[in-house]
Parts: sequence; structure tokens; C-alpha cells
Amino acid sequence: GDSGIAALQVDYRKNFSHLLEERLNAESTCASYDRHYEVMNFGIGSAGTFTEYQTYKKKIAQFKPDQVIVMFDNDYDDNIIKSGYDLEHYSEERKSVGIKQFLLQFSLPKFLYSKLIGNHTFISLLHMTGILEGDNALKGGVGSVATSTALDTATSSKYYTYTFNILSRFRTLVEHDGAKFSVVIFPNEALDYTNDGDWNNDPHVANMLEFLKREKFNYMNPSPELYKAKRSENGCLSFDCGSHFTEKGHEIFSRILYPYVVHDLLSADTACIKR
Repeated sequence: GDSGIAALQVDYRKNFSHLLEERLNAESTCASYDRHYEVMNFGIGSAGTFTEYQTYKKKIAQFKPDQVIVMFDNDYDDNIIKSGYDLEHYSEERKSVGIKQFLLQFSLPKFLYSKLIGNHTFISLLHMTGILEGDNALKGGVGSVATSTALDTATSSKYYTYTFNILSRFRTLVEHDGAKFSVVIFPNEALDYTNDGDWNNDPHVANMLEFLKREKFNYMNPSPELYKAKRSENGCLSFDCGSHFTEKGHEIFSRILYPYVVHDLLSADTACIKR
């Protein structure tokens, strides 16, 4: 995932990934088999699915995980601006991309891209500098898909399909390595669970859920549970009610995630099934 998963705003011991690891080892029904669970946090600030795919190949696969959980945080914009790269050979391309790679490393260019993508002069400049190549540039409005009703069907379809293709290839790679692949839609408090069912009004989330269901992905949308928790806590679970989880938010999210992870781990663990 991205910075919401890295969670640099809270003490590591209060991060949901660490809390999840502690609970797995304390409550797992596999305890009698001397199993020890390790939850490894590979959250990287501003990372999208494209970057997470590269992270898995370069950093995670070597640990031979039992389960890989991708936290999806509306990564469409970040993914599409990297569509000029070869998904499978990105590490080799990085050695020679120069300013193109340099610019894409930072959040400010991504923000500017999302705001100026409908400007033809801006797009022409990106083509001239090599940041966008050929058919990889979408016509008008990539950064405003959620708010613009003028976006044509073909453009919208391509915008979403690119990310869906990455996830499909991601799942194939992980499962080929013998691990279970899961997607958790990482919600934004201000957009997805301020009120019950808010996520239904977010086309990014709705399109992702439709894809995950259609392709039979193992996935979780925690927004309903977070909405209930927010009401019971009578307060925000993230800083400013719309950014990264507070310590309380991490504690609650770890509790929500625990049964989901345990179910998948046990279903893949024959020793636990026998027990």
C-alpha cells in the first residue's frame, strides 16, 4: 500500500500491521503447531498498484509469503501516469529514463498532472519531453474522472482497465509463487465512511468492487465496519477525519482485518484444518 499503510504518523507498535501480527500470534488456532506469524509492512508513500507490483517482484517475493494483501487506495491516477513503462521490465527501464523517472517520483508532479491533463498544450509538452508516449496518453480528464460527467466512455474504460489489468497480472504472479492474493479497498474517511454507504457514491470504489466481484478476486471492503466503529467511538478514526489513521483508527482497523486474514490463512493451512 501507500503512506496510509506505512503509517509514519504513529508509533510502529500502534500500526495496524504490528497489532495484527501480535493478535495472530496470540490468538491463532495454530499455536499448538508452534507457528509464528510475521506481518511485513511494505507501505510506501504515494505508491500505486504499478509501484506495488514492482515492490513485490524486487523486495517481497524473496520472503515467500503465505498471503499478499494489496491495499488499494484509489490508485488509478498514479497507475495511469506510469502507463508509458513496461510493467514487467520497469527495473531495467529505470536505469535510463532520466528526468522522466525523476519527475514521477514525487507527489507534486502527480498532482499537477491530475489538474492539467485536460489541457492540450500541457499534454503536448509531456509528449515532447517523453513523459507520455504514443497511445498511453488519455484524452482529457484522467484526473477528474470522479467529478467530470463529460468523460467519454472509451476514456473512462481505459482509465479503469489499466489498473484492473495490473491487479490481474499481480494476482497471477503471486499465486504462481504459491501465495494467496487479496485486495483490501483502503477507505478514505471523508469519502467512504463518514455516513453509512458513502462508498457507493464513489465511482472509483464502485468500479473496483464490480471488477473484483466479476473476476472472483479475494477482497474486502471495510467501509461498513469502519462506519459502525466511527459511530461507536463518536469521533474520527483518522487525522482531520480524512487522512491517515490515528492510533485508535489503527487499533480498530487491525480488529476488522484480523478475522478476514485468519480465515484466509487457515483455509490454506492443512495443519490448522486438521485441528
